[in-house]
Amino acid sequence: MANDAQKSNEDGKVEDLLSELKNIFSRLSPKSEEPEKEALPAPLPAEQAKAPKAESLLPPPKIPVPKQIGETRALSPAPAPNAAPQGPAPAADAPSVAPAANAPATAADPGEIRSVGIAFPYGRESESLALVNKLESLIPKFTKVSFRLAVRFLTPYHPKADITSDLFEEAGRQKVEALFFIVDHSFDEQRRTAIKKRLDPAGIYFHEIPLNYIEKKAFFPDLLLGLIFFFDARKKD
Repeated sequence: MANDAQKSNEDGKVEDLLSELKNIFSRLSPKSEEPEKEALPAPLPAEQAKAPKAESLLPPPKIPVPKQIGETRALSPAPAPNAAPQGPAPAADAPSVAPAANAPATAADPGEIRSVGIAFPYGRESESLALVNKLESLIPKFTKVSFRLAVRFLTPYHPKADITSDLFEEAGRQKVEALFFIVDHSFDEQRRTAIKKRLDPAGIYFHEIPLNYIEKKAFFPDLLLGLIFFFDARKKD
């Protein structure tokens, strides 16, 4: 009986030992036998997945704003609904301008405009136009008599025929103060005297201008001097 009891005690110890081993093996997790896997990052939410990169979130560079030139004009207040409309602002007084001392004579200076006429032989229209430019550019200087010539009419005549009265009548209508004859050859004394008899009573200055003198600069100072004496004499009368 003692042997049976001893044997049962040993069997119980063996069973206890086996149960402890089972407990030990049961506590061992099956994952512990597998190699550890590298931990993966948790997936981002959908809103964060669509977010732009950090670089795009940087604020835009500042652009320098140019400084405003001048001052801003103050806006006038709006008129009251029943306010009477204001009239136009009074015009500022225009500054007075003194006339230039050496300004050329104009139509506003009737005493300094001397009307003249030109008679030319048939076929000499171009020469008569050249004479117009010469005469109207003559301006006396350093004299008490100041004037400017203005050609009022041009009329042709026949060199070998008598001067018709139509020419003198036109000179009277235009109220010219001088009449210049362009000539191929100088008038003879008889013809010259007949012309002066028609012009002198009307106070019209008479002068012949040979064709070949129109382009000579030395001729016009003498012509101008004769006009100065003539107009000065009329002024004294």
